[in-house]
Amino acid sequence: MMTREHLVQLLQEMYAFHRDTLPLLDSLRHMANDKRVRSVLQTQHDGVRGEMETAERALNLLGARYSMEHSILAAGLKEDSDRFRHRQSPERALIEVHALLVVLTAAGIVRSKYQGAMEMAQAIGEQDVTRLLEEMDGREVTGQADLGELMPQLIQEINAREIRRAA
Repeated sequence: MMTREHLVQLLQEMYAFHRDTLPLLDSLRHMANDKRVRSVLQTQHDGVRGEMETAERALNLLGARYSMEHSILAAGLKEDSDRFRHRQSPERALIEVHALLVVLTAAGIVRSKYQGAMEMAQAIGEQDVTRLLEEMDGREVTGQADLGELMPQLIQEINAREIRRAA
């Protein structure tokens, strides 16, 4: 497989990952009671749709189309999330923290894919594709910061409630 073909495959995997995480994001958002969590998850959902469009633009620049079926990485995230919710029977607030952790995990996965794809695009002289990937990565960093700000607040609130219950 040539570098260009590998880049196309990687972009297709990113598209599939984004597409396949949308139902999980919807499910997690519907389970959340906290309006801050719902808002962040909606923003993430909207961002994922935008990243799908950007990945498709990058594929078009390479003269390729989306052709993959499903992402095993997204399926793994969904399975992990289902296990947590069904085995642990956590309280609602912990499900919300879990939702944010799932989104942070997804962000970490796509950031590593973006970075590898950027290196490939740069190596084969595809500057427009490199620029799109840099934009995607930049948006992901911003999204992670939003999640990173909310999670400690939620955890502190849960801990304070647990302390009050124990007292």
